[in-house]
Amino acid sequence: MSAPQPGQASLVACLLRNSASTWGVTSWSAGIDNSDSDAFFISQGAPGTNPALRFAVTTQDASFYGNVLLRAAKELRLGDSDSSNYVAHKSAATVGTNYTVTWPASSPADNALFGHTTAGTYAWGLVVNANVDAAAAIAYSKLNLSNSIVNADISSSAAIVRSKLAAPVTARYSTTAGQTIASSGTPTIVDFGTQTFDSNSAVTTGAGWAFTAPLTAVYRVSTNVRYAVDTFTAGNTVSAFLYKNGSSVSELCAYYPVSTASQSPELVNSDLVSLTAGDTIDIRTRHGEGSGRSLRTGAGEVWVSIEQT
Repeated sequence: MSAPQPGQASLVACLLRNSASTWGVTSWSAGIDNSDSDAFFISQGAPGTNPALRFAVTTQDASFYGNVLLRAAKELRLGDSDSSNYVAHKSAATVGTNYTVTWPASSPADNALFGHTTAGTYAWGLVVNANVDAAAAIAYSKLNLSNSIVNADISSSAAIVRSKLAAPVTARYSTTAGQTIASSGTPTIVDFGTQTFDSNSAVTTGAGWAFTAPLTAVYRVSTNVRYAVDTFTAGNTVSAFLYKNGSSVSELCAYYPVSTASQSPELVNSDLVSLTAGDTIDIRTRHGEGSGRSLRTGAGEVWVSIEQT
């Protein structure tokens, strides 16, 4: 057994087990180093070199210089302030493949969640649209989160409070301009030029009137298109259509004059249409007369409403 090294009070437990059945002097050493916060150490080689384990007596801190294995699914227990209770971490009973959970390099922001990003890498993140997979139980288009979700936003029935969900997309426009629909027979876009409401400023008015979907969703489109009193010929159909991206989706309504007379055709209906964000829709109408026919100018007689379902 060697003499104590400078700065060491003594060497203790110098006889370390060096095989399955033998105790004896080995290349490992143990001792108390009072030059380093009175630390008890276990080292490979000369005392204090290549340390494997050290305990700082004065600070009660322990340092491990290699991996620590708790065998047989034993727990790592973190005691509370008076050590009356603890929080424990442990492995699953059976682990098929070794893996490492690597903690993020920085502390989390408020309300952040701890989540997996790539194999063996974890990160802090907030629940926002981009974090929700389209195949999740609640579809991306239905979440439309307006802010991150925290515990206080979840009710006892597991519902998300309404304030954290953006209101559905809605728009309503009308016109009293008496727009003239040409006699070409080609469907003409109705210019609903007066806004009642538009939650996402999604409508462009004018000759190319269009609603542009701000979100991927199914929308209900309702309309009322009424022509001014004029002569309409028996058999000349008056129709209204729903168009998507410049192509007809459906004929919403058709009016068939049974006799040639002065009349005011009114076209009323609604339909559902599936839109991808950026798709456009509009309402078009046509008649079969030889000259133009005007739409009504009364309030509430020519309008369209659009609502995300």
